[in-house]
Amino acid sequence: MNSIIEIIKKVDRGLARVETWLIVFVVAAMLLLTTTHVILKLVGAPVIQLEEAARFLVIWVGFAGGAVAAHQGRHINVDILTRFLHGWWGRVIMTVVWIIGAVMTLVLLQSAISYVFTSEQSLLKDGDIAISFTFGEKTIGIPGWIAASIIPVGLALIAIHMLFSAVYAATGHTSPGKEGQDAQKQAAMGAPVKEDADETVHAGEGGAS
Repeated sequence: MNSIIEIIKKVDRGLARVETWLIVFVVAAMLLLTTTHVILKLVGAPVIQLEEAARFLVIWVGFAGGAVAAHQGRHINVDILTRFLHGWWGRVIMTVVWIIGAVMTLVLLQSAISYVFTSEQSLLKDGDIAISFTFGEKTIGIPGWIAASIIPVGLALIAIHMLFSAVYAATGHTSPGKEGQDAQKQAAMGAPVKEDADETVHAGEGGAS
């Protein structure tokens, strides 16, 4: 059982790393687009598509951030349950809470997939383009379904993290996201922190200094 939990934790951490890097990339792209748009607007040559693209990227940041929040257990945090219910009862209730959250997310995922599929069909029939850029005689268009694809992907990642959290609660293990938060708190207090079995990070290094 412990080996299975360790595999789940590795997958959980790996997904969180990908989500974090996606957020970094998208935020950097947003800054680049908005800065370029402002500069072009000041010189009298605004490109409205840059602003529109930045707005779509806000959605990407939102859903990628939601996946990271699910990894860290920030979506469902019922203090009265975690504070007063301990042991077997607490584990059962939190497992049920995480499962309910995952099921609700999967219901939303089904609607999101239907929405993206409808957008793709609209593109084939009516040419549904979210953003189009014209370079001379050539026009490059970004379909609406591509811009909206982060919605089902983000919901799927959130559901996966919630199901993992349900497994952690049921087996009495601490989630990697919770471990990371505890490590940050210990580092801020100046205590040595052990993040992995084969790696020890001392709080005197990095941000704690």
